[in-house]
Order: sequence, then structure tokens, then C-alpha cells
Amino acid sequence: MSYLHWKRGADLAGSLVFFLLFSPFLFILCLYLYFVQGRPLFYIQQRAGYLGKPFLIWKLRTLPVTYSDPQFTYQGVPADFIFPSPDLSQLAPIQRFLRRSGLDELPQLTQIVMGHMSFIGPRPEMIELSKCYSPQQQKRLNARPGLAGLAQVRGKEGIKYHQKIRYDLFYVQHMSWRLDCWIFLQTIHYFLRQVMKHEK
Repeated sequence: MSYLHWKRGADLAGSLVFFLLFSPFLFILCLYLYFVQGRPLFYIQQRAGYLGKPFLIWKLRTLPVTYSDPQFTYQGVPADFIFPSPDLSQLAPIQRFLRRSGLDELPQLTQIVMGHMSFIGPRPEMIELSKCYSPQQQKRLNARPGLAGLAQVRGKEGIKYHQKIRYDLFYVQHMSWRLDCWIFLQTIHYFLRQVMKHEK
């Protein structure tokens, strides 16, 4: 059986196990967010999946309902492009922690079960931005998007687009169990750092 078949099997089994384990925690988070910010509890957006096929991504909502996504009109995303980050200073501490730790992405376990995503891969891109890709940038869509990726563990905050593309293309060209395990361990390490930072 090929690596990709094993990867899909591991994604399906792992996402089901993690979903069962984290369901009580996710339920508590949803209740807490409901009292902090009200409804809706989830942020739903269309993203570019494998080979650019669109799918709906789910996240815990941490931004005001008045927040609107930026629009893009590039022909080839500029090398020095940095995705505009919202102002986190106005958010409640729990909202900032969820964004920085990545726990707001937990609902995406359902996308892994459905086969739209994998645990490891390039992060799913906004449809509007993926339409601006150059032919070279489009190659990052040749892998199933992931809950965690090489670009995120190498430079989650402030990474410029040419660096993100370089890491994503490296992953697409060198996908393996060893690389997936390394990214997974680095993601856990990053998450634990954020938890410790939050507790201080």
C-alpha cells in the first residue's frame, strides 16, 4: 500500500480518535465562547482544497461578526505579501489564546474525516487568494491541505509569502512519514509553548 493510502488511513483513524477525545473540551469551549461573544459560534469559509477544489472550512469564531475578509486582485501573489492580521488587542484573553495556540482549528477534524483535509499538509488557502496564484504557486495545491504544515512550524507569525510557498512546495515534493512525524512533533512543541506563555 502506498504512502498516500496509509496517510489517508491514519488521518481517518486519528481524526475520529481525536474528535472523540476532544468533544467534551470542544463543547465546553463552545459554551464559554457563547457567553463571551454570543453567536455564531463557528466561522465558516470556503477554501481551496486538493487541486484547488473548494470546500467549507470550520473554525471556532474568535473575531467580531463585523470583521470582513480582505479582497485580493493580484496576478501572482507578491513574494513579500504578508496576510493582514486582525487586531487581537481588542479580543478577550480566551479568544487570543485560541488563535495563537491553533485550538480554534479543532472543528477541522470533521474536514479530515470527510477527506477534505489531512493532519499534515499546506494550510488551506482562501479561494480569493488562490485565484491569484502564479503557475509555480499553484503547485502547493498538489497536496491535500493540512491542519498543520511545514510553513506554520517554520514561521507561523509574520512569514512572508515567498517563504510560505517555498516550505509548502518542499512539503509537496518530499511528502513522507518522516517529514509528517517531524511536523506533527514540532506542532505539539509550538502548542505547548503557547500554553506555557499563556499561563505566565
